[in-house]
Amino acid sequence: MLSLRLLGSPLFLVDGAPLTGLRYPQGRKLLAYLALQGGRPVERSYLAGLFWPDTDEPRALFYLRRVLSDLRKALGDEAGRVLAPSPRTLALNLEGAECDLESGSPEELLQGWTDDWVLEARYAQQNQSATAPHSHPSLVIAPFLGREALLATVLVQLETEVLVTLTGPGGVGKTRLARAVAQAHGGAVGFVPLASLPPESSAEELLACVATALELPTAGLSLPHLAAQLKGRFSLVVLDNCEQVRDHSAALVAALPEVRFLATSRLPLECAGECPVPVPPLELEVAATLFLEHAAREGVRYPRDETVEAICQSVDCLPLALELAASRLKLMTPQQLRERLSAPLRLLRRSAGGGSPRQATLEATIRWSYDLLSARERDAFLRLGVFQGDWSLEDAEAVLETREALPLLESLVSHSLVVAQRTATRVHFRFLETIREFARTQCEPCTTSAARAAHARHFASLLQRAAHEWLGPQQPHWVRWLETHQQELQIALSWLTQHDPLRGLELMVGLETFWTRQTGFPARRSLHALLQATEGQRTPLQSAQGLRTLAMVTPDDTQSRQILQQARATALEYQLEQELAECALAACLQEKQRDLTALRRHAQEAYERYGRLGDLYGQAHALEYDAIAALRQGDMVGAERGYTHFLVLARQLESPLNLWDAHYGLAQALLFQERLDEAEQTAAAAHALLSQAPDTMSRANLLLLLGELARFKGRADDAQAYYAESLQLCHGNTIHVLPAFIERSRAIVFASTGNFPAAWASLQWALVEFRRYRISGQLGSTLAEMAWIAGLEGRHQEAALFAQQAQLAPPQDARYPHDQARLQQALAPKTKTPQEPSS
Repeated sequence: MLSLRLLGSPLFLVDGAPLTGLRYPQGRKLLAYLALQGGRPVERSYLAGLFWPDTDEPRALFYLRRVLSDLRKALGDEAGRVLAPSPRTLALNLEGAECDLESGSPEELLQGWTDDWVLEARYAQQNQSATAPHSHPSLVIAPFLGREALLATVLVQLETEVLVTLTGPGGVGKTRLARAVAQAHGGAVGFVPLASLPPESSAEELLACVATALELPTAGLSLPHLAAQLKGRFSLVVLDNCEQVRDHSAALVAALPEVRFLATSRLPLECAGECPVPVPPLELEVAATLFLEHAAREGVRYPRDETVEAICQSVDCLPLALELAASRLKLMTPQQLRERLSAPLRLLRRSAGGGSPRQATLEATIRWSYDLLSARERDAFLRLGVFQGDWSLEDAEAVLETREALPLLESLVSHSLVVAQRTATRVHFRFLETIREFARTQCEPCTTSAARAAHARHFASLLQRAAHEWLGPQQPHWVRWLETHQQELQIALSWLTQHDPLRGLELMVGLETFWTRQTGFPARRSLHALLQATEGQRTPLQSAQGLRTLAMVTPDDTQSRQILQQARATALEYQLEQELAECALAACLQEKQRDLTALRRHAQEAYERYGRLGDLYGQAHALEYDAIAALRQGDMVGAERGYTHFLVLARQLESPLNLWDAHYGLAQALLFQERLDEAEQTAAAAHALLSQAPDTMSRANLLLLLGELARFKGRADDAQAYYAESLQLCHGNTIHVLPAFIERSRAIVFASTGNFPAAWASLQWALVEFRRYRISGQLGSTLAEMAWIAGLEGRHQEAALFAQQAQLAPPQDARYPHDQARLQQALAPKTKTPQEPSS
């Protein structure tokens, strides 16, 4: 006789004697697991993955056969209880056996065992007594966080819908949400796990699985018979993980209209009356909290910081991935984990013997969905892995080399392998990072090579088009496109460097104006590689153009000047007039932060050379540089004249970016001349073109200018609003230095309205930033502002000290007249320095 004591320390008896002779510890666990199923059959592949999650399936099945043979030998006369209902399943016949599951406390179940399936079984026993009489014990409510709104939505849908399907990628928490819904639903709830059914399962096997899970008779089973059994017995039936048998599941739902169903699936069942509810990844804040909770269960406690948030983002804020990542904190620090998550699939694996085999590793979870694709869909999935960021339908058509990409994308989206996102102007697609890595690891070299070639050809053609349309009204569109596709451009340029470097060089040169504005794009590295790859192949013009562009994106001033001299020498040697004009204009940019007199000399040379060539666009840029230098030299009349002429040419060229630059510069020149009304009108015209601004830095500068105008006209609230918006742009786009100017202006408004603590905080921060970035020309004026504010507060001794420091600081950059007059008064020598009262 077989006796199973599963409460307390597990004990297995055969004819009153302890079970002995087991060579493998998994034999005891296999016996206990089958006993907990109450005679229900379990797939062999499921058991193999459950007990050997880190082993490939063929070897795991071999281990299972060996353990099974060992268990049967140890059971002796009771070996016949271990049944094989089909070649793919195992079950345990408990008829006539003793089992103590009906007595005792659920907390005592299999004491000393810590496998995930044991923990779930304990929780199931706890829930069994708490739920309605017919509720199934498999309803285990796992840790639930951040899904409250979604839970409420599903409960409302279930009031009116026959079928609600929770869809989403593997590991996103669909089963956990379904269990929470079942618990909150009330009434009798049946839970049917379908993960163990293979894709080739028949409708009869599905019915048998449903009946077994719901503890219904299986004799003479048919759809009408099952319908009769379910009617009035369950208020809700949960079909968990039914994507591999979705056709049979849909037929089951359609045949039982009296029963409400909640399904979880990677893709919708696509049957009448279905209400799909997508389950997205967690929000970052919730994901970080859940990650730290999992870490605490592992006995590791860390504070929430940037490293924790970066870990969550690296695993797409997927609940399963967060749990697997947290388990690694027993062996490494968060920083070490973050560094290794560049390849998360190799790292995120569950410890042996724990959890569902489909979710033992993140890779296995994704593969489950991948295996359900057709051959054509798999090929499309793998080729799309070439994208580093998001992509459009047209991008997908180019990489897949077909005009029929839409049905493939629809299928991948429905399988929860691709995310579709809609904005006001476009629909774009993307991979979660973990799924992208899976696609790349599965892709054969020949497929990768073909996909990269198609990707590079597509983006090269778009770069060519951007270069051709750069000077026209489409320029703002191309600026936004270039800014949002920089990752794809890096991939394309890398491919061109190896296979068509001359074309790559041509494309980089054609968009020099854009590359010089971008601090994040590695344009210098790409250009340097292209110049090396084209050595000996370039024409003199291509050499001069490439060197000039390289000079413009080289941050080191000395190196930049040397490279530009080489470009100019080449242009002189081969009498390349256009390139000589371009080199003169490039020299203006080099002198912008150094020698303003030299800048104006180069601008005059460029203007004359472009004039002889009839190049209005080049002349416009030369005028702009001359006006910038005049503005910084304090020549406001010259600056106004230059910007006015520049504005005339910008209108002729119909260039939105040049129009924006001209309005912005002219507004500054007018403000310096204290022509506030004219300056405000011109700035308003620039603000109307704000979407045409060349980059985020320019937008932030305009908002600062509008804030200054509001401040000078006494509108403190408007000024602070503009400053706040400008700061938000800076902090959201990692813009340095400019926030220090903004904070200094905010300090003036704070002081003018009597908020001295805020004024001091802003000025002290600005002073630190100016020193940090060595903006020496602003140190004196910032110290002078401190002197002025100290004077307002009546702290005259401190005011005199700040004034003295300001006078010893480097010469100040030009300031607005309103500020200059105030600061000169603050710095004026005092005949008598009042003593501060003693504290």
